[in-house]
Amino acid sequence: MCAAIALLLPLLSYLRDAKGLHQYPAAGPFGIAALTPLWLMYHNWYGIRWKAIEKAHKQLGAVVRISPNHLSFTDPGAYKDIYGHKADIVKDVFYSNMGGSTPNMADATDRADHARKRKYFAAIFSAKNVGMLEPRVMQCVGKLLDCLKVKATGGQVAETDRFPVREDGSFDVRPWLNMFTYDAIGSMMWSESFGFLERGDDLCAAEAANGETKQVHAMEVFQKGVWFSVFCAHLPPLAYNLLRYVTSKSTWTESASDFSSIARHKANKRLTTLPEQPDIFSQFPTETDAKGRPPLPMWEIVAESSVMLNAGNDTTQTTLTNNILLLSIHPEVQSKLRTILTTSIPASSRPVAPYAALSQTPYLRAVIDETFRILTPQRFGLPRRTVSPSLIAGHTIAPSVTISSPLSELHVDASLFTKPKEWIPERWLADNTDFSETERANLKEFVMPFTTGSRACIGRNLAYMEVSIALAALVMAFEWELGDGGIDECFGQFERITSNATKLIVRARPIEG
Repeated sequence: MCAAIALLLPLLSYLRDAKGLHQYPAAGPFGIAALTPLWLMYHNWYGIRWKAIEKAHKQLGAVVRISPNHLSFTDPGAYKDIYGHKADIVKDVFYSNMGGSTPNMADATDRADHARKRKYFAAIFSAKNVGMLEPRVMQCVGKLLDCLKVKATGGQVAETDRFPVREDGSFDVRPWLNMFTYDAIGSMMWSESFGFLERGDDLCAAEAANGETKQVHAMEVFQKGVWFSVFCAHLPPLAYNLLRYVTSKSTWTESASDFSSIARHKANKRLTTLPEQPDIFSQFPTETDAKGRPPLPMWEIVAESSVMLNAGNDTTQTTLTNNILLLSIHPEVQSKLRTILTTSIPASSRPVAPYAALSQTPYLRAVIDETFRILTPQRFGLPRRTVSPSLIAGHTIAPSVTISSPLSELHVDASLFTKPKEWIPERWLADNTDFSETERANLKEFVMPFTTGSRACIGRNLAYMEVSIALAALVMAFEWELGDGGIDECFGQFERITSNATKLIVRARPIEG
């Protein structure tokens, strides 16, 4: 009986069409996405959701039904209609599923709760506070360079180094960039690096709520946990809760818990130790503040610590990996950037240069921004939900409909950009006459790797500082090229929420002087 009801309810909802979604073409064979979220979940399972949605839009148009109650838009105007400040639109139940009973700032769907959290944490990422964290990033970048010099010559950084160099001298740089981002966020967040780079291993302590600790591999538990959580979160709440209950003993669910336990261990340790210099955790309200606001409960400290560890390791690593990929296959751009950097940065400040100098190097920022455009980490169309009848790119959408707009489509829209699928950093330079002022205005308005509106990423300043210092150092310290076999053999991607690189096989030649 339960099975019959489960099968009949989606069909009855489809036939009733109370929200007027029949008018929009549905993705999948025979438009199956209109009947079940399984089409979307299938592609999420295999990490290729963005490819499936791109193909669906190419075949069906600018508005596509990708799940029974979910419309995806690619019209340039749709993005700000959905995510902008004026939209009467909230985060979808997808985030309620992800956050469960302990939502962090990114998962909070209640506007008042999100506003409360944002007041606590927005100041953490002010330009002033980011500047105070810069020495920690520079120190970690120096350690990254030391490790890569060892890998470039075929060595191991320690007996525990579990990422070997190939016989031809190439190696996978992705885990090293990820271990760097873990070490950097650990240092910035809790004044304690994870020490992954020094060991060549991402093994670390995870502490459960009952105080029990164990050793886990941070990269593995994060990737596996996020992937499964996102896969499940496409379901309606009842189905989501049922699936999570059925899989509660699985390694997928355990991995998500282990990642939070990593943050819990670091937070508990930091609560008993006062650092010499303020860190990100110093901004956490762990006791009643001057305004009389009460301290955060422990569950919320862990939740917010987890999301900052998530963002701090994941998006930055993906951004750095994508930049090294594109520079490796565009040696002329790599050489140009290196020349600009080495001629503008004093020898005493190379290769790990201060952000104050790097922020005055337009070509470095152009390279980073063009990589954000072509290989944006956030290809995933972040789901939102209409509260009232909402006008999205000229379409009136009923209340309680899930809507999204993938940046991967917006960023290569031919109506906005010349040669939209080509990686050309020069398009960002104000003095380049090959590209119009209209295009540069479009770049500023429509390239939004940190999204837009009240739910935009608050870590933008920190991200640009960390990526700029690390990328400039990597380019000044090494000459990069892909390993044998080209992109198909050397690079891969898997989409969870972020489209992560699975590998980047390179050769790195140290540059002396």
